[in-house]
Amino acid sequence: MRGDLTLITVIATVAGLGDQQGDRNLQPEHRLILKQCRTPVALAEVSAMLRQPIAVTKILVDDLLGIGRVAIRPPLIVVAGEEPDLILLQAVKDALLRL
Repeated sequence: MRGDLTLITVIATVAGLGDQQGDRNLQPEHRLILKQCRTPVALAEVSAMLRQPIAVTKILVDDLLGIGRVAIRPPLIVVAGEEPDLILLQAVKDALLRL
């Protein structure tokens, strides 16, 4: 399992691949992750949606990374002294309330 998957790692479904033949072999949880991550989502939020422990979610995301169905990136960095992005802060607040 990858060591760079943290609670705040952002996951996004790789666009343009459609339903590939190999997707038929995916577990229902893999399919849910692909659906939820059409827009970038933090690993913690994916775990909450699946109602699975973080360790299980990391394994599922790692499976999808291995077949090129998702991409990951670290969260956006906020630089001290800059105005916070209120839309981003509201999205974080909304996600936390859903947990």
